[in-house]
Amino acid sequence: MAGALPVVTAGLVLAAVLAGSLPAKAEWPRDNGWQTAAGEAGEPDAGAVEALPDPEAGDVPGLIGPNGERPVGRPRLKGDGGVAAKPAAPIDRATLLDDLFARLKVAPTSETAAPLVEAIDRLMFASGSDTVDLLMTNAMIALAEVTPAGDDRDTIPAPAPDGEEATPTPDGAGDSAAVARQILDSVLMLAPHYAEGWHRRAVLQFRQKRYGEAIGDLNQALALEPRNFHALEGLGRLLQTIGRKELALDALRRSLAIYPANEDLRTVVDALAREVEGEPI
Repeated sequence: MAGALPVVTAGLVLAAVLAGSLPAKAEWPRDNGWQTAAGEAGEPDAGAVEALPDPEAGDVPGLIGPNGERPVGRPRLKGDGGVAAKPAAPIDRATLLDDLFARLKVAPTSETAAPLVEAIDRLMFASGSDTVDLLMTNAMIALAEVTPAGDDRDTIPAPAPDGEEATPTPDGAGDSAAVARQILDSVLMLAPHYAEGWHRRAVLQFRQKRYGEAIGDLNQALALEPRNFHALEGLGRLLQTIGRKELALDALRRSLAIYPANEDLRTVVDALAREVEGEPI
C-alpha cells in the first residue's frame, strides 16, 4: 500500500519549516548485519515498504538477517529511541500557515517573531508549481534592479519625509521593470489564485508610480490571503504616499494586528495616529 512510511506530525513539519530543513528521515535498523532482500544494508526494498504490517504484527517482509532470519516490528524514526511512530494525518500548507499566524499573533518580541515571519514568507512565496516558482525567482531578480539602493525589493517603502525626494530609481531600471512586468503577468496568467504574485506585481506597479494599479493588485492579494501583513503594510504605505492618511492608518493597524511584534511598524502607527486623530486626552 502506498504511503505506508510513517508520516511526520504537525510539530515536526512546523519545526522543519522554521528551521528551513527537512523533517527527520525514517532510519532502518543497521545493526547485526541486517540487510534488505535486495542486499543493501539498512534500507528496505520497495516490496518491504509497501508490505509493512500493522504495528502489532510480527514479520516485516523484505528484511532478512545474516542467518536468513527476519526481524520483528516496524522501522523506527531517527531519534525516537526505536519506538514505532504512529501514522498521522498529512499536514498541508494551509494548516501550517494557520499555526504560524497563530504563533505570530502572540509572539512577545521581534526576535521571537522573526523565524515565524521567515517561515510564513517562505510558505507564501511557494506557489506549488515549479514553473511559477522559477518565473517568480526570475521576476525577483529583475525587480531587484528596479529597487533603489537601501530599499527592500519585496515591499512597498515608506513615503519620503516631507520636503525630501524619494530615493532615485537605478539607471537602466526601465528595461528591468519591463522584464519583471512581463514575467509577473505570465505568473498571474498561469496562477491567478497565487496571492504573492499579485503582491509582488503591486510592488513593481508602485515603483513605476502606477498607484491605482498597485492598489488593485494589493486588494486582489488580500482577497486571496487577508493575513498577508506585508501587503497590508504596503497598502498603508502607498495610501500615505498619495495623502490618504486615514485609510493608511486603518491598513497599517490591520497589519499590526496580525504581526503585533513589528516594533518599527508600531512606531509608524503611533505617529500617524497622532497626526490623524490628534493627541489622546
